[in-house]
This record gives sequence, C-alpha cells and structure tokens, in this order.
Amino acid sequence: MSRRAGRGVRGIVFDLDGTLVDTMPLVVRAVTHAIEPFMVPPPPAEIYRRVAGPVARCLGALLGGEHHVPEASRRLYEYSQWHRGDVELFPGAVAVLDELRGRGFPVALWTGRDRSSATVILRRHDLERCFAACIFGDTLESHKPDPEGLQCLAEALGVPAEELLMVGDAEVDVRGAAGAGAQALLIHDERTVAPEVLALAPQLAATPAVAYAQLRQLAGPAAELS
Repeated sequence: MSRRAGRGVRGIVFDLDGTLVDTMPLVVRAVTHAIEPFMVPPPPAEIYRRVAGPVARCLGALLGGEHHVPEASRRLYEYSQWHRGDVELFPGAVAVLDELRGRGFPVALWTGRDRSSATVILRRHDLERCFAACIFGDTLESHKPDPEGLQCLAEALGVPAEELLMVGDAEVDVRGAAGAGAQALLIHDERTVAPEVLALAPQLAATPAVAYAQLRQLAGPAAELS
C-alpha cells in the first residue's frame, strides 16, 4: 500500500474499461479493424497502451493525423456494435460495488468512454444502479488526466477530493487523481509502470481481483469519522 492510499477514504471512483469490465480485448480488435485499411496496425500490446480518452483523439494519434479518422471511426463503431456481446464483467465486479455501497461508500464512475457506448455496457450488466454520479468521455471538454472530471465527482458526491480513491487501470487515472489531490489504486496487469507515475504513490494491484480484495479492506466512512 502507498503512503497515502487507503487512508481517509470516504468515496470511491471507478474507471470502466479494464477495471470493471473486460472490454480491452474487444477494444484492441475493434481498433485494429478500424485502422488496418490505412496502416499496418501496431501490436495489440501497443494499442492497449495507447487507447484512452475519446475515440477520435485515439484514432487520430494512431493514424498520425485526422484525414482517415471519420472512416476509421465508422469502422470501429460498426465492429463494436457487431461484437458488443463479447464484453464481460470481471468476476467479482458487481459484488465489490454492492459491498462498498452497502458499507456507506458513495461510488462514482469516471470513464473516457462516451456516454452512448458506456450506457450500453452499464445497462447490459445492470451497473447504472451502482453509481451515484458518472462522468463520461463526452461529458466535459476536458479528458483524463485533466482532474476536472474527478473534481466534479467530488462535488457531486459531497466528498473532498483528497478523501476520494480513484480506481483504474491506466496511468491517466493516477495522474488525474494526483491533479485533483485524490488517492489512486492502479491495476497494472503486470505492465511496467512509469517511474513518474510511481512517484505519485498510487496503491498497486496486479489484477482487478487483487484490487477488489484491497478495496474490501478499506474502513467504511463511518469508521473513518469515528
């Protein structure tokens, strides 16, 4: 555990992809399908590392410009629609959300995925009920790691940002948390974490299952105030 994470936590904010739902294999396949008419797709590990935030921005970065983004976006959307049934929850995701809420933690969602595609996933897995507030990739002008999303969620939950724990699988989640003065739990999936991110002192978990186990060890908000 880091020197900060897990202390004074009164609210928890989750990322979606790679944290609660195992969408990354589908995302990698969809991005590969989207860009392959215009370039040789990078290896899956490279795509996995680089996909974060709004679709158009990610595709533009991979393609090296905006010219083919509209067609690539169309191909990505069609592929995702054809295969959206492939998206599954990580085992234990709903259980940990329900347990945290039952123990008095307000829970929110901060995802780079746009509202439309995120809502499909949330409704399919009955997750909408789990979140007191949500910030999607198209909710604000800013995107992770800009801390505005987390700051808005702190206000919506009525919890000071420094008493929020951001749980995600990307370095932008840690950077966003640090920018807001919040704590972070990073699911790194055995990926190498950049030294500058480690310097922000996130709590680390190798897998979502390990992260869920660590979350269950948190003292509830009432215990923190007693």
